[in-house]
This record gives sequence, C-alpha cells and structure tokens, in this order.
Amino acid sequence: MCLVSRLRRAVRRRSCIIAGAGITGAAAAWWLSRHGWDVVVYEANPVAGGQLNAAFTGGIPHEPSGAHIYHTANEEVHQIVRDNCWLNEYRHRVVTICGPRNYQLTWPLQVGELMELEEWPVIREELNSRPEVPDRTNFETYAVGVIGKTLYEWTTYGYTLKQWGVEPALLSSSFAPKRLVLRDDGVRDMFRDPFQGWAEGGWGTLVGNLLSGISMRLGKELNLSNLPGSADAYIITAPLDAFLGHQALPWRGVKTEFSYEPSGGAVLPAAVVNEPHADIPYTRRVETRQMSQMPLGAGTVVGYE
Repeated sequence: MCLVSRLRRAVRRRSCIIAGAGITGAAAAWWLSRHGWDVVVYEANPVAGGQLNAAFTGGIPHEPSGAHIYHTANEEVHQIVRDNCWLNEYRHRVVTICGPRNYQLTWPLQVGELMELEEWPVIREELNSRPEVPDRTNFETYAVGVIGKTLYEWTTYGYTLKQWGVEPALLSSSFAPKRLVLRDDGVRDMFRDPFQGWAEGGWGTLVGNLLSGISMRLGKELNLSNLPGSADAYIITAPLDAFLGHQALPWRGVKTEFSYEPSGGAVLPAAVVNEPHADIPYTRRVETRQMSQMPLGAGTVVGYE
C-alpha cells in the first residue's frame, strides 16, 4: 500500500448508521459524533424522540408511551442530561392501592406503614417465617419468600397477572422486579439515586438537543432488507421484530387511555399509582403533571395503563 493510501486511511473518519431516534439512538449519536464519527440517524416517524415524546392536552403534559422516570447516581450522566435540558426537582414516588380496605401504601413497601395496619399481626408472623433465601422455583415462590403471602396477594399477584397474562407460578423467578423489597428506613422515594428530575417540556426535549447538528433521515424506516452497506458500524435500536421483518419473539404491549380531569390540583396520591386488584382492568394510573410540577389550575390528565 502506498504512503498516500495509508495516510488517507488513517485520517478517514469512521461512520455509523443508527436505526431509531429515541433516547438510546440519540445518546449513541451524541457520543459518537463527539468522538469523531460521522453519524446518520434513521427514524421511521416524522419526528425524533421515540417513546419519550410527550403529548399535551390544554398545555398539560402526558406520556402516550407510559411514564419515563429519570434517576441516576452517575455524575457524568447527570451533567450530560443537565447540559441538554432543564430539570426540575421532582423525585419519583409510587403508591399502591391494595388490601381489603384499599390501603394507600408506599411502593416499595415500608415496614413502618405496615405496622399501622389492622392486619399487621398476621403480616408480621409471615415476615418472621420467611426463609433466609427466597425459593426461586418460580415467580410466586420467590415473591412470597420476599414479602410474605398476604402482601404478595395484596400487591403483586393481580398486578403480575394483568401485566404478563400468565399465572405468576408459571413465570420464572427472574421476572421478579428489583422493587419487590421491604424497606424500613422511611424513605418514600422509589429510587435512592441522588440525581432525579423531570425535563421541562418533556423528555423529547432532551432527545432533540442530543441530536442537534447530527444528520437525520426522518420518516425513513430501516430494516434488514434496506440497511445501507457503507458504514463502519451499525446501532439498531428499533424493535427487533420490525427490523428483521417478522415476529421473532413473543411480546406484550401496553395500551394507555387518557382522561382529562378538570380539577385544579392533583387527583392521584402520587404521580404513579399501582392498581394490583385483579378486578380492575388497568395495572396503574399515571399523572404526569405531578412530574412536570406545573402550577395548579387548568385541570390534569390521568393515564390508565
């Protein structure tokens, strides 16, 4: 190889094609472009943002793809987010409506709240009888081993059945969420991470700013049959079934229905309220306005998932 060819190869910028302009594609594009890569992002929709895009009813934000909660303990990540959008001071809290008296309990469960319940003697006995190591035979045995039979039936059985459409005893214990814990520290925040908040204008603002100055092809869907063959690297953030052109994996989706509430203030006890009762058709309710911390008035919007 001649010297000129070697020099050209040495100085040639590497290229990357990214499928999907959601937060993953945007973050990858931002990082690569800052490290000398030529990046082109393809997005099937006419706008970037993916599932992070918010919608607005009368100026009130809600999230068609479900609640998106920001939390991190990584200072570098937090600085990147702050550099690309304005964050308020929202800290995420979740309440679960459960038990025969529709108790409003913090999720993850707090022992201090449980001690105030009429059923505490039974719950306490079950908690004291838990094995040292939860039985991982299936989801149900594991969950009961963590929070006891009564709390499992109150908070987890119906929620899991609605979420997955399968009896929990038929699910692997690996499906058990990390939030299935008992706390006794009085911290009501769901996450302990020091950095939290919600983006002014919605999280689509963050995605848009990360993609600022990056070449994009909006309204152009990439799949295995039309993938350009000229890049050094490819990052696929699109749904794999769509990218491969056939259904490769079983899946369940989430449908959210929204209701405008004319109330001047919040209508839910927290921004996210779990509804584990099996006879209630939705798994949770979400009031994004509490995350956005908009001034009171003009109503609110509640999403039913």
